[in-house]
Amino acid sequence: MTPLYRRVHLPLLVSAGLITIISYLHFALTGTFALDALFFPLPIAEVIGVLFAAAVALSFYGYRNAILLAETKDLSVTQTVRLAKWLGVISFFALPLLSNDIFIYLSCGEAPLRGINPYLDHTFLRETTYHSFIPAIWADGPYCKYGPAAISIAQFAAFIGGGTPLAGIFAWKVLAMAAFLLFCDAATLLLRRFGTENGPAAPLILLCPILWTQGPGQGHNDLFALLFLTAALLALAHHRFLLAVLLLTLALQVKFYTLPLVILFLLVWWRQAPHTLKETALFGAAIFGAALLSVLLHSPYWRGWETVTALYGPLFLEEPMNNAVYLIPYGLATLVPAAEPLRPILENGIRIALIALVGAASLWQIYRLMRAGDRPYLVFLRIMTLVICFTALRFHGWYLIAILPLFAEGVPAVWLRWGTLVFPLTLFFDIHNFLPRDAVVLILLLPTAVVLVNLLFFFRIIERLTRPT
Repeated sequence: MTPLYRRVHLPLLVSAGLITIISYLHFALTGTFALDALFFPLPIAEVIGVLFAAAVALSFYGYRNAILLAETKDLSVTQTVRLAKWLGVISFFALPLLSNDIFIYLSCGEAPLRGINPYLDHTFLRETTYHSFIPAIWADGPYCKYGPAAISIAQFAAFIGGGTPLAGIFAWKVLAMAAFLLFCDAATLLLRRFGTENGPAAPLILLCPILWTQGPGQGHNDLFALLFLTAALLALAHHRFLLAVLLLTLALQVKFYTLPLVILFLLVWWRQAPHTLKETALFGAAIFGAALLSVLLHSPYWRGWETVTALYGPLFLEEPMNNAVYLIPYGLATLVPAAEPLRPILENGIRIALIALVGAASLWQIYRLMRAGDRPYLVFLRIMTLVICFTALRFHGWYLIAILPLFAEGVPAVWLRWGTLVFPLTLFFDIHNFLPRDAVVLILLLPTAVVLVNLLFFFRIIERLTRPT
């Protein structure tokens, strides 16, 4: 076994295999696909927790070594893509372990097959096959918060599944696996377009632990948004602006948090396209096409303005944005019990301050770009990281896969170090789904991971937000 296989392939493949095996152990010992309801019995839970921690540690070890060896040219892009696809294949066979979201997707997808509007008739969602697997915290509310493109994909999977949970799970995962394989090829083309395929960007993107674990492994629909986004960026890099805008619209109709990237496309078009009548007409056609595509996707569920508020309203009403909004007041109230009545005030104050700071920092980044003092993808990597970490990320580490293709233009060292640490750490965010709350492993690892990810965001933040190379 060569040092490359010993240091990169073996730890990553074992990590993917361990997580897959643990998912079957959960089903064997609890008798259900549902998570956050029945847990491994103690002390087995502690052993399972240690195995999962070992899988995360191995993923970090292999991921870090892959990036280091890519920098020294010992790991080629061809080897990286091949390994990424093997990790996806192994993860594909896993049952739900880290998240119940696959059941939410399938429930929302089955709803139209039963004549139910998943956005407006949420009380009837309990009639779907998959509703019993959805945690109580979501089950009684409007849990369909995904764009109509995501619902269309889920509808196909639910139809193929035919009301059999296991069949529905793997029908969805076949689609997710196809999206993953296509993403690997699209990302490789994007890297080659920028001439960055023989460097750390390829393993940072393609071997990212949250990509293969949460994508084909847990089946998060963010993978479809990622595929459409990467294809859109590839079209943009080839100056195919009309196609790029339509693909970005599809990404937006899967996951709404891709909205800031619309500005990237507008700015790149403005800077690269000649300002002729023909190009202006093409730009108008792209905007019209994007609007028409959005209307067509929304039309099966349309009941007037109520449809818009039902779809996007819960996204804006969701509680605590970034973990820091909760952690800081909680820590203060724990240390100083007299401060407990101030917690709601502190949470709202921190949330408002963070949103204002994110908005100001994003506008500043766009200003730098318009003055031609920075790289477009790097600017929007910063903006998307700010948006996801401070207005979307709570315990949803898989959202971070949306920033991966933005590394294709080149990875500054300070971002490389940040991603190598943060991406594997977020896998610990989800151990509460399969371990009992009193498991020592959970009590030790989950708070540590959450605090570290929040602290690491501020690691050399000025340099990460300003240095262009």
